[in-house]
Amino acid sequence: RITGHFWGSALSGLTFACGGYMTAQLRHENVGNALVWLPLILLLLDRWIELNERRSLAAAALCMGTSFLAGYFYISFFVLITATTYYIFISYVKLTREKPKSLSLRPLCVGLILFGVTGIGLAAVQILPSFELTQESIRSGGFSYELSAQVSYPPFQLIGLLFPKFFGYPPDQNTWGMWRGNFIDLVAYLGIFPLLAMIGAIMIRKDRHTFFFSVTFGVALLLAFGQFSPLWYLVNKLPLFSMMRNPARLLSIVSFSGAVLAGLGLAAIMNTENIGRIARFRKALFIGSGIIISGSLVSGWIISGMRKQIIGLGHWFVDEYVYGRSIHEKTQTQYNDMVRSIPGNSYHFTSLYLCFHFISDRQCHSALACVTAKRQSHCARYINPCPVRKRSDDIRASL
Repeated sequence: RITGHFWGSALSGLTFACGGYMTAQLRHENVGNALVWLPLILLLLDRWIELNERRSLAAAALCMGTSFLAGYFYISFFVLITATTYYIFISYVKLTREKPKSLSLRPLCVGLILFGVTGIGLAAVQILPSFELTQESIRSGGFSYELSAQVSYPPFQLIGLLFPKFFGYPPDQNTWGMWRGNFIDLVAYLGIFPLLAMIGAIMIRKDRHTFFFSVTFGVALLLAFGQFSPLWYLVNKLPLFSMMRNPARLLSIVSFSGAVLAGLGLAAIMNTENIGRIARFRKALFIGSGIIISGSLVSGWIISGMRKQIIGLGHWFVDEYVYGRSIHEKTQTQYNDMVRSIPGNSYHFTSLYLCFHFISDRQCHSALACVTAKRQSHCARYINPCPVRKRSDDIRASL
């Protein structure tokens, strides 16, 4: 609805449903069951604001209640905050800029109250007993800052947006870095193609939806940083947030916002009316690709020559700022194996840039579909924590 383009909406849907975060959370079904309602909720709220459809408002409240009943309160809580913020922002922009005669402030405020009250009310049968149980647990008085910041998303983990296997692959038992036991909670890989499209949306589009989801992406990412961001220190003092642990769960909103921006970016790139902005984006993409590819090609030589210094720097960072102990437990051979994967990823980066160049000029839809499907299947191969072959081998061994 907001992209106005079939392939843009298709890319957003594929990136959200088949991206790294949702794929990694397959073993945590309640996370996916709670988060999956967010796109439909925003669509229904948008229809209520734009078309004044009461049934859409009622359906949005029903979906919100269903999300809370999925069994993961804080993911549903993030969904509620995102939906409420979207409702307020879009309503404000529509009232102040467009000033429609058929829309007034009072029904919008009543609609927001009905959405929140009805949605939470439908799930009260589960929320209230859960709250009573929480008062008898260690969460009743709130967590300390140190405990609440456990499983924060380390900023250096952002390299996983480009190289999803950089920090290892759980079935191969070669994961490393912080929070190795919570590796799947730190997966935020969108795909190279969606990542480039997301950057394109930020650079090309100047509309309310791009602004909202860009800000949401940034704020959610800063909160996901947890102990590495001062924002978490402030939010941790708020009600409900004080009882929360694992700031990396906010990657759910990061992944969703990134997926929406990817669709918006692709729609803008394939729109011939944005020729000037597309040219600037392609120029920036060419320069950025050149820098990344050049760095990838020489990274092996740099790491080979400065291996000891780099590992020593990693030891110092962990000893100084994390636990007071080293987290680098793997051998030099395993580190070299990770480095060897970088040139291959740079090849994908180059091919995707050429694909962007071709699509923006020719609008080759079939090529776009093939590349998108390939990148999403590539993501599933790297991130899926439970390969079918390995599970079947385990079953045969047990028999």
